[in-house]
Amino acid sequence: MPSTYLKDIFREIKISLGRFLSILCIVAIGVAFFAGIKASAPDMKNSADTYFDKYNVQDIQVYSTIGLTKKDVAAIKKIKGVICVVSFVTMRILGK
Repeated sequence: MPSTYLKDIFREIKISLGRFLSILCIVAIGVAFFAGIKASAPDMKNSADTYFDKYNVQDIQVYSTIGLTKKDVAAIKKIKGVICVVSFVTMRILGK
């Protein structure tokens, strides 16, 4: 970069120091917020997984638009690692 260009940049920053510092603070807050969100996601997933394992909460729900047969439920029970399978039927009814 030519030295005159750098001089011009620093002169503009010096003239409007308040605006420059405001923009710098806004960018710093945005970067810190983004880094915090990115860093906390794996911890939140681990916490949820630990909670689900500790309190034996369901891991998977299987839905079907046409329904699951007894054969389908038996096939799910045979999958390695499956401890319990609960099947039920729900209906949504609109009424006046």
